[in-house]
Amino acid sequence: MARSRKDREINLIHFSFFDLLFGAFGAFVFLMIMQVLASMNLVDADLRQIVDKTVQEKQQLKQELLKYQQLDRTLGDVQAQYQQTQVEHARLEAERVAAQQQNQRLRAELDALQQRLTAERGAQRQEVGDTLRALEEDKRRLEKSLEQAEQKLAALKTLPLQIKTRAFPTTLTEENVQLALTAEGGSPPYQWALKGALPPGLTLNPNTGLISGVTQAPGDFKFALKVTDARGFSTEAQTPVAFRVIRKFEEQRRKVSDWFLIIASALALFFAYKLWQGYQVRQKIKAMEAQGFQLRWVK
Repeated sequence: MARSRKDREINLIHFSFFDLLFGAFGAFVFLMIMQVLASMNLVDADLRQIVDKTVQEKQQLKQELLKYQQLDRTLGDVQAQYQQTQVEHARLEAERVAAQQQNQRLRAELDALQQRLTAERGAQRQEVGDTLRALEEDKRRLEKSLEQAEQKLAALKTLPLQIKTRAFPTTLTEENVQLALTAEGGSPPYQWALKGALPPGLTLNPNTGLISGVTQAPGDFKFALKVTDARGFSTEAQTPVAFRVIRKFEEQRRKVSDWFLIIASALALFFAYKLWQGYQVRQKIKAMEAQGFQLRWVK
């Protein structure tokens, strides 16, 4: 299996570090030998320069060694951070999978909730529709009540509706009658109605309030009048109206003679009854005297 680039870089750094270490050790040994030789006066001034140069190179090598050591420590820190990053990545991956599962669960719950809300909204829409229809009905009822109130208010601003006709003149039979009912106040035109019966032969026009016709029979008639104006307000007479129809003079004279005959006949029948009752009493007295009873008149 091919190594990764990072592993190759780590091996290269370790290889260079050991080469420097061995080179530094060799230089140290060389310098020690040269120091010994110098102390033994076996080297000359040129050699001492070489030694000084070598010492300088040694110092540079030490500095580079320190640099590589620092790089090695930095690489260790980087490896530790990489491992920590891998652990964190694994943890985040597990959290992502858990979050994805939770997201799926929440989406399923959200779908169920949306379905339930849709059903509830349908029921609420129906309930709101019923409420709106009830409100519309209340609105129409209130508008009608307001219209009636406005009509009543307009009626209050005018004169009160009342019937002026209180009585009718006495009328003869077989007479052509033309009588007009009158009212005041309210809002004309008026509509007329009556409770009761008109004399035979007479009729009422509800639009004009005209009683017309030819009287046919005598009598005393009473009926109640009712009037309604254009705004729908109505009133009724508190007392019935009297309408009297009498016979003509000839009929009245004939009627008097008829009553005289009736009274005379009644008186004749009365006296005849009294005579018959007296006869019965006398017959009873005679029968009691025949039986031996004695009658005595008591005052």
